[in-house]
Amino acid sequence: MAFKTNNEFVTIGLKHFKIWTLNGRSLTSAKGIFGSIPIESLICLTYAFDNNILFTGDSKGNMILWNGRNATKSMKAHNGSCYVLSHKNNMLYSGGQDGIIRIFNNKLEMKDSIDITKMTCFNPGIRSIDFCSNNEILVGLKGGDVKYGFIYKIKFHF
Repeated sequence: MAFKTNNEFVTIGLKHFKIWTLNGRSLTSAKGIFGSIPIESLICLTYAFDNNILFTGDSKGNMILWNGRNATKSMKAHNGSCYVLSHKNNMLYSGGQDGIIRIFNNKLEMKDSIDITKMTCFNPGIRSIDFCSNNEILVGLKGGDVKYGFIYKIKFHF
C-alpha cells in the first residue's frame, strides 16, 4: 500500500492494482489498466519524484510506471523478482532477487548499481532499502542479513 495523499492510496498484489479514494465516509476504488503491459504479480510500490509518479515492481523483475490507473511503461530492472522500490533525493532505488540495487534518476536513466551478492553468504535477495540521515544505505536481505552503514555516497546532482 502507498499513499499519494491523505485521501488517495494504491493497493497491489497477485495480478491486482487498485486506486482507492476516500471522500468523507465513502471509499471507492478503480482497477488498474495494464493495456499492452503483461499482467504479473505486483510485489512492491512507491510514489517518487515529488510524490507524483507511481512505480510498481513485479515478479518478473520489471518496474512499471503508472499515470493514474494506467500502466504507461514497463522496464526490466532485475533478473528475478523486483522486491523493493524506494526513493530519496530525487533518485529511485530498486532492489531485486538478483542482489542488485539499481539507482535511477527522474528520467529513468540508470545512474548506478550496488552489487550486494559479494557482501553476504546468505540469499542476497534485497527485501528492504532505507536511508540514514547521512545518506548511508540500510539494506535488508531475504536470507536474514541486514547491511547497515556501508559507505556508499551517491552524487545526487548528475
